[in-house]
Amino acid sequence: MSAAPSILAALRHALADPLSAAAVKIEVLATRLDREAPALSPRARDVGADLASAGRLLDLLSGVAAVAEEAPEETTLESLVAGFDGASVAGDAGRRLLLRPSSAGLALRRLVAFGVAQGAAPRVEAHASPGGTELLVAPLGPAPAAPEKLLLLPRDVAGADELFLARVAVEADGGSLRLSAHGDVLEARLFWPREGGR
Repeated sequence: MSAAPSILAALRHALADPLSAAAVKIEVLATRLDREAPALSPRARDVGADLASAGRLLDLLSGVAAVAEEAPEETTLESLVAGFDGASVAGDAGRRLLLRPSSAGLALRRLVAFGVAQGAAPRVEAHASPGGTELLVAPLGPAPAAPEKLLLLPRDVAGADELFLARVAVEADGGSLRLSAHGDVLEARLFWPREGGR
């Protein structure tokens, strides 16, 4: 494997330097405004908070780059869910899938961790059918009013970045990640169509 950074990693590094410099300048400006024009310093601090949010989003490029750099491999459905306590497989446990195994496994761990952080005890259930392979990760805690919005990087939801990276990993291999409410409980369904496997 080449030692050169990926395109995404290079872009992240190039963007990080000016963003970091801007954040430092804003902090210096806010401190000066505290002394000289206190009424204006909250505005400078708001800009600083926006830069911090931009930095957080920029950090997601590292996770996206890691997915992009991993090569798809054949793996079995059974091995994909093997590391999860109480995981169950219905249908063909030996179903062969062509996907990025580390990224897919990390996507599952991110979903489980999100559920645990919400006070739930998620389980992973896999189902192989003629149409494809589906994994259910549930429960993930209380369902919000619009579950799918959790995959769109809402600022006010802790762990939303991890959900986004799980989505990136699944979609990179032609799959889909859907969040929905089952009653008042949030659940995640990952699906890879049969054409993407063996």
